[in-house]
Amino acid sequence: MSVPRWAGTAGGAEVQPATRGSAPALTPTAPRSRAWMMYTLLVVLFAFMGPYSLHPAAATGDDAAIGASSAAAASAVAEGSFTRRIAVVLLAGVGALMLSAARRRRAQQAPLGTYVLPGALAGPLPAVGPSYAVTPGPDALAASPRQGRRLRWLLMAYVTIAAASLLWADDPPLTARRAMVFLIIAFAAYAFAHAWSLRDVLYFSLFANATSLILGIGGALARGDFTPFAADYRYVGFANPNLHGIEAACVIIAAVIALQFTDRRRGILIALIVFAFGMLLLTKSRTALASLLLAGGLGVMLRARRGRLAVVVMGIAAAAFAVVVFAPGILEHVQNAALLGRSAAAEDPATLTGRTLLWDDLLHYFVSARPWFGYGYNSFWSPDHIAEESLRRGWVILQAHSGYLETLLNVGWVGVSLLIIVLFTGLWSAVRRYRATHAAVALFAATMLAWYICNMIAEAIPEAHFSTFVIMILLAHFATRAAAPDDLETAPAHP
Repeated sequence: MSVPRWAGTAGGAEVQPATRGSAPALTPTAPRSRAWMMYTLLVVLFAFMGPYSLHPAAATGDDAAIGASSAAAASAVAEGSFTRRIAVVLLAGVGALMLSAARRRRAQQAPLGTYVLPGALAGPLPAVGPSYAVTPGPDALAASPRQGRRLRWLLMAYVTIAAASLLWADDPPLTARRAMVFLIIAFAAYAFAHAWSLRDVLYFSLFANATSLILGIGGALARGDFTPFAADYRYVGFANPNLHGIEAACVIIAAVIALQFTDRRRGILIALIVFAFGMLLLTKSRTALASLLLAGGLGVMLRARRGRLAVVVMGIAAAAFAVVVFAPGILEHVQNAALLGRSAAAEDPATLTGRTLLWDDLLHYFVSARPWFGYGYNSFWSPDHIAEESLRRGWVILQAHSGYLETLLNVGWVGVSLLIIVLFTGLWSAVRRYRATHAAVALFAATMLAWYICNMIAEAIPEAHFSTFVIMILLAHFATRAAAPDDLETAPAHP
């Protein structure tokens, strides 16, 4: 029997041959150099494709300054970027090579025999997709095939809406370019979902987001604007603070989960958690922090036993009641801490730093005009819309600052409804996988999807960003595959 080469690609576990009725050994293996080379290549490609700049800035001021800045932004939108186009083409080529290699490996594999895995994982190991998937016992993932088919159809429907929006778009050339970029990224995500295990995805998320944060510090030092001890400082590397806050949250999630299945390099992982948490505080991104806390809460709930979970919930409720009744002054300090050092007078938290005012404008002036199918995939922010809304609000606006509202503008209620259903179906698939296998990487998938769902409420994450690409890979994975051999190393016993 031969074992897929990717089974140990990123520090996973290789399934060793075993006789019928015996348990196969799951042997930890070191990360392969080729996997890290691919991570590096993807970071370079997304650096050219994504929302990065050597001199990121946001313009505010009088109407003349805002008009000039919005005109420059509109010109960039209309002309596009030559390096971005090259990076997109290269990403398509890399995805094609990865998918081809995965299919060749599938064709070369001999059928696996029957294996008995411990606990609920007992069952055959059939060949599914380009790799071998582990089928848990009848009670573990009985509905997985149906769940995967449902998610596949939902993903296909969303992709179809995005591509078809060219037919009713206000700016067909812009929509065509943006839809093509989305389709290529989606294809690449599909290819890597087949070529990688969930563990590979975790390590890529950790590597890519940490690399962006570290290189961003170098950029800030080179510009001379890295002043972390200043009272009003917000970290700006090669992107805006909120995007770097997203990257810090992704590093924390991946590193915390990695600690649960590896005894190697624990010092490095702990250092990355501390570093990322410090960077998250420097960005002062409240959306990223709140989303991280909510996703972490889901992770704790999944890992905790029901009895202990009830005790924890009751304890939190009792503490909150005691604070409100006996120490109301503490609430003021909690509010100040929640602002992360940002001025409540300058950035009204009641409006989410002006977001709710922007959302009211977009819903009133634009969504109401084209509610069902929107203005064309990722092309609402045309030069005219950028100029109009920037002048109305008094700052240069290039996005809706809500992923769901952004989708609503682009593909209407039909598209945003599909997106929400896709995300929650993917989350439920990840939760089912974790409940069946107790694999740490399945917990990573569930936590990441929960974090993304929360973060999209008050932040529109670009499609050409590491975090969105990771989410797309996870969705494609749960739509087309079952658990891979190196995803079966379980998390520690429930606390």
